[in-house]
Amino acid sequence: MDIWKYWSPEKYSSFLKGVPLSEENMEKAKALGEAVFRTPRKNIRIKYRGPRPTNTNHTLKEHASAFDAYFWTR
Repeated sequence: MDIWKYWSPEKYSSFLKGVPLSEENMEKAKALGEAVFRTPRKNIRIKYRGPRPTNTNHTLKEHASAFDAYFWTR
């Protein structure tokens, strides 16, 4: 799958948005973030997206259907 088609417009803080959840896609997203931002992998954060049946603050990986990727330094 071409991960570039999920590249976010500049108005969003994530660099990838709505990527279908799979280990392969998460690996591609982290590698892309490392290359584009020239940063270690620890600065690439993943936020899961999907239903929130147990908590209104965040989506758990087990409930997620997609993810967003962020460049976020510690």
